[in-house]
Amino acid sequence: MNPALPDSVSGNLDVVFQKGDNYELKLNLFTPKNSDKALPQVVMVHGGCWIDGGRVDYNYYGVKLAQLGYAAATVDYRVADQAPYPAAVDDVRNAIQWLKDKANTYNIDPDRIALLGGSAGGHLVELIGYAANTPTELHPTGPGPKLKAIVAFYGWSDLTDPTVRDFYWNEAFLGKKYADAPAL
Repeated sequence: MNPALPDSVSGNLDVVFQKGDNYELKLNLFTPKNSDKALPQVVMVHGGCWIDGGRVDYNYYGVKLAQLGYAAATVDYRVADQAPYPAAVDDVRNAIQWLKDKANTYNIDPDRIALLGGSAGGHLVELIGYAANTPTELHPTGPGPKLKAIVAFYGWSDLTDPTVRDFYWNEAFLGKKYADAPAL
């Protein structure tokens, strides 16, 4: 569901940033209208145990951040039943790189990008933060997107902990049971 936009906010909705053989990933980008300077970018990653959710989950915050002077993107990634790990990580990294590549088009400052995610999205932004400067699928020969900040709300951080490692969503995300692939 697309949000109502106040007069001070522009919305570029349902923008395709990645296509595969049988999928299309989109983002929603919210920016303040009539900004005369390159905007810091916040990329928001939804939760949903890596099996549910979507970019629209953060539309409200995208609009609010745009009202505060940020470019704010809400991004999709392939959930576990579409593709197991590392697909979701690659997808979010590719969204960040796509935004950097389109910085001039959307008036984004490519040197001021932050990631924000909750739950599974928090886990993904943590993973991306740890390996932010490695190549992406879209840019295999160059460094990946450099980031200024990572904000992870209640993200999973230790999938090996006995209290969580055997949950079905971990198996769905990784594509294997913990007992079958503890190193993964």
